[in-house]
Amino acid sequence: MSRKIKIIFNPASRGGKSIKIKDEAIILLDNQEFEYDIIETTKPLEAIGMAIDAKNEGYDMVVALGGDGTVHEVANGAIKANIPLGIIPAGSGNDFSKAIGLDGSLEQSIETLANGNISNISTVKIGDRYSINVADAGLGADVAKLSITTLKWLKGSIKYTLLMIRKLMTHKPYKCVIKVDEEAIEVDLNILAVGFGQSFGSGMLILPDARYSDEQMTIAIIKNAARFTILRLFPKIFSGKHVNYKKYVTILKGKKLEIIPKSRDINIEADGEVIDNSTKIFEAVPHNLQVSIPNNFNLDQKSLWNK
Repeated sequence: MSRKIKIIFNPASRGGKSIKIKDEAIILLDNQEFEYDIIETTKPLEAIGMAIDAKNEGYDMVVALGGDGTVHEVANGAIKANIPLGIIPAGSGNDFSKAIGLDGSLEQSIETLANGNISNISTVKIGDRYSINVADAGLGADVAKLSITTLKWLKGSIKYTLLMIRKLMTHKPYKCVIKVDEEAIEVDLNILAVGFGQSFGSGMLILPDARYSDEQMTIAIIKNAARFTILRLFPKIFSGKHVNYKKYVTILKGKKLEIIPKSRDINIEADGEVIDNSTKIFEAVPHNLQVSIPNNFNLDQKSLWNK
């Protein structure tokens, strides 16, 4: 299929190692029949505007070449411009790309840009931003915020695990009311995760039963757990088995979720990016993002992490 593609590249992805991936990608891109241009970002959130502009510039697709943060920004622009999104994974985690069937190889990614299926996936709206994978509040978001300034030389699940242990040393649950559609519960919240993707933090299966074909968000609430209990539960998240600990973990489905803090404010992150936490309302937006996925993958399948 002949397409004109705008590729938005984040040279800071993977600690700068994504530059090599870009150079290798160009060799494969030049063998395709579609036209393409590569534009580099220079600052945070710039990719959103670049993606919005793509449609008016005559492109048929906008592509994120970077990690989950880059994908998050480009996807937000793609939603606003109503233009299909493609992915060339070049990050350390790549949770979203694995959730839509991309195995991380350049060959498969670029073949998908050329000949993949354009499918609509559901996302979560938080204020004026969209989470295309998993959003969370509480301890997980605290870790995401800490990661901006700490252990910057480390990547992936190792970094997430070390920072999680560090935050646990001082963690106190967030007293809050969580309202899902019309039902409200009061909890001492440790971690709340919501989305249509299954994993965050480089393969942690926080929402193993979520699917992009759903119209309701999957919600995981980890609550009323002491620090030692969380430490015991934490390794189970990598396999998704934490959902069996029903005393501490509640799994729900819903179209709208609101967090009402009762003690102190709570951090929120989406797809690994800390966002303005003045908004505590999460809303499901069914099938609002067009994404290029491999021909042998459908949105009812498990993520490549979820085996």
